[in-house]
Amino acid sequence: MAMISFDELTYLFGHTGSLPELPDSPLKLAQLIETSDPHPAQIEALILADPALTAGIIKASSSALYARAKPVTTIREAVTILGHRSIRALSIALWTNSLSRAANNKSCLTAHRFAQNGNAVANLAANLSETQNAKGTLNQEELLAAGALHNVLFGLLSYADFATYNEIYEQAKYVKITLDQVFLMHYGEPIGSLAPRAANALGLPEFFVQSVNIINTPHSEQDPSQACLTTAKAIAETQTLGLGDWEVPLPTTPISLQDKELQPLIRLANARPGILEAA
Repeated sequence: MAMISFDELTYLFGHTGSLPELPDSPLKLAQLIETSDPHPAQIEALILADPALTAGIIKASSSALYARAKPVTTIREAVTILGHRSIRALSIALWTNSLSRAANNKSCLTAHRFAQNGNAVANLAANLSETQNAKGTLNQEELLAAGALHNVLFGLLSYADFATYNEIYEQAKYVKITLDQVFLMHYGEPIGSLAPRAANALGLPEFFVQSVNIINTPHSEQDPSQACLTTAKAIAETQTLGLGDWEVPLPTTPISLQDKELQPLIRLANARPGILEAA
């Protein structure tokens, strides 16, 4: 089965008719925060108008605030504690819950694997930030959100053209490498290069493009929080927590870790609640 061309992929990712119709409340919330200085009451009202977004923000904010003695129980509390910047990031991450439910049933992508992978990278990135004391451009909630967002383009690909996604998946499984590596080998471009097209078509804010590009097109001199994301994704793939269920060799990453350090990180990541939910 032949994969479609990169030009065809670019077309699909730039047209809403090729992409799933998803709830827009998380996007409206992110755009409101990104383009203005809204009153907390405006943010609270927009969140409360969407029961799924309300539940997601409560769960995600509690997951992010590791040091709190009690979990967050109200949206007003979440907004007050987290602030606009973190709420914006979490709202975009939660948007991916809807994407997992929209997956094409002919695709190899499953909601469980999609959510597991997003949660693993999100929690691992946050764990690395804590254990390495890696203070960078992204705060803790933004690290969680960026980790959860890193596989969104493959989620969109599985919907827009399931045959191409399945071919990439099967090749990666056969060779035991990552889906990202197969995509790059075949097209000569990282899948992250499609992020601006998808963002424009779906109305996603700049934070989405930044998050996807950090982790899909890493460069040698990343800031500490970006290095945590890149390393977290590599660990997840190595430990069968990637989009596939096979292990791949751990590549050289910005954060050097010994084998004895990996398992405690994995256990800690699995013990913490995930942002994403499987359908």
